[in-house]
Amino acid sequence: MDCESVSAHILQPLRGRLVIFVLFLFSPILAQLHWLPVNQRITYKLCLLMHLVHIKYCLDYLNSLVHLTADSATRPGLRSASRLSYRKPALASKFSEQAFSYAGPAAWNSLRDHIQSITSTASFKRPLKTFLFSACSYY
Repeated sequence: MDCESVSAHILQPLRGRLVIFVLFLFSPILAQLHWLPVNQRITYKLCLLMHLVHIKYCLDYLNSLVHLTADSATRPGLRSASRLSYRKPALASKFSEQAFSYAGPAAWNSLRDHIQSITSTASFKRPLKTFLFSACSYY
């Protein structure tokens, strides 16, 4: 065995512990600075893009990727048609959940109704960030 494979073999189990230790160490600092964790930051960006799609202030290709639930021909009389939710497409694999056409509506539909109904982008950001902070694990 060469030196690199031995060191990789020894360090591999420690990598996971190091990540957990760093997250545990820096979580209070992130909370104090009002920074969102990475997964919540991604959700923030997705919701912001979906907000721009919702108010029709985005590029056409983004608008063509997502569809309102109310626009579906099978849902005009249902309660979900009155909500501002978007349809998530059927998926062939778990990998497809990363596509904007699925991840965007999933993030948007997780928001509360009063946040979804805000039409100004500037006034949308603050309640969105507050909602995501309330879902953080380090608070």
